[in-house]
Amino acid sequence: MATQTPDHALPAFRKLFPPELIDLVAKEIPGYCWPDMWLTMRSLSRMWKWEVERTFRRRFLPNINIAVALVVIPPRPKNRVVFEYDAEKSTAERAVLKLCEGTTLNHRDWLMVTYNLERGHTELREYFVHMITMSDLSVINNTELVGLQTDPDTQTFSFEWMPTMNQLFKEERKIRELVRADTEYVYVLPIGECLDCTHVCCKSI
Repeated sequence: MATQTPDHALPAFRKLFPPELIDLVAKEIPGYCWPDMWLTMRSLSRMWKWEVERTFRRRFLPNINIAVALVVIPPRPKNRVVFEYDAEKSTAERAVLKLCEGTTLNHRDWLMVTYNLERGHTELREYFVHMITMSDLSVINNTELVGLQTDPDTQTFSFEWMPTMNQLFKEERKIRELVRADTEYVYVLPIGECLDCTHVCCKSI
């Protein structure tokens, strides 16, 4: 089990593992391996934690999509809307997601989106009323969005991305362990087929 480097040992650790080396290693890790990398290497030291988070935010977070159902029961592929990452409004701590270009919601649909984001995770989890998709990581899950905040004026929402990703990758690790227990091969389902979404933002997935 990885243990965090104590503060008094950080100078020697930096000399042995300079930031440039950490950055190089992080860039070479394929996307599929990032859930394990996130959960393991962030615990090695504060420097590793910072570098892993910085690389992830720059390389993977901008590609996140979250599909939200526009109905409660049962959600169908054509009755959901897709939100994409807003790089201009996002901060180091919070990821802001906006409607894909060309998409607008009426008041009723926005209220349904808000409901499914805020309460659907616990009350309607079995119906997958929201779905986080990170195709370059081969990850798709309905993990709860930590620190969720919605803005009806701009029809955007934000969440604390680091604790959300931490929970997402813990769930993903459990799923992969279950798959490995059943077969010696791990099959990655095409994300687009899982979502069965025809939205313009999902056509490339």
